[in-house]
Amino acid sequence: MDRIVVCDDEAYARRVLQMKLERAGFEVLLACDGQEALELVRTQAPRFLVTDLLMPRMDGLELCAALQTAGHLPALRVLVVTSSNDRAQRARLTAFPGVVVADKPVSPSQVCAWVRAQLQPEVQG
Repeated sequence: MDRIVVCDDEAYARRVLQMKLERAGFEVLLACDGQEALELVRTQAPRFLVTDLLMPRMDGLELCAALQTAGHLPALRVLVVTSSNDRAQRARLTAFPGVVVADKPVSPSQVCAWVRAQLQPEVQG
């Protein structure tokens, strides 16, 4: 069973994604900020991370930087969800290997579709 960390400072958003992803057959671990998510990545070795950008203690950008420094990227696939239109910030996020940015609002079905797309074997050309 593939393991996913869902990181968001809003409890409702975490719970909705957890329910959808668990129904789709994934094991879901929850984090309320980037520091908690980083610890879960270190100790639980998930394949995927879905994170909000703006959070207390450690935001999504800081989390991605810490994941890269620790050597978790690009093996760990990351979806950063944000309502920010800051192009420079988005460019910094997408410069990390394995990181994709999605605009809020993103539905739980869209997140499931992204995870499934990441599970597809790459087509050899």
